[in-house]
Amino acid sequence: MSDDGEPSGTAGKPILDVIRMGKLTDCVITVTRYFGGILLGSGGLIRAYSTAASMSVKTADIIGIVPMQRYKVVLEYSWLGRFEQLLASVDGQEEHRDFTDRVAVRFSVPQVRAERFEEQVCEAFNARARLSRLQN
Repeated sequence: MSDDGEPSGTAGKPILDVIRMGKLTDCVITVTRYFGGILLGSGGLIRAYSTAASMSVKTADIIGIVPMQRYKVVLEYSWLGRFEQLLASVDGQEEHRDFTDRVAVRFSVPQVRAERFEEQVCEAFNARARLSRLQN
């Protein structure tokens, strides 16, 4: 955090408090003040900066960071529909498909669901569909 020339504790700390109250990480809030000077006083500066930060957090698109496990699998064409259902059920994301005599799919699954997903694929295709873990 930085007060960047403002009186100590009147800019950076109120903005950081908004970030902490929102339980946010990996973010930046920049507030530019064009007017106020000593007319606002310390209390006015704190209110101005925290209000601006709060307004930006309220209007921001906040997304979560979900650790993912990446895979590749080769499927028979007739298995593709069932595989897509399984992938959707764990909030998996398809990255790429290659169509040859079979379908090769690269995809990712949230790490917290990866082990169970592997079991589901094994069960659904009688261990004939082999998942290969890829480096993240």
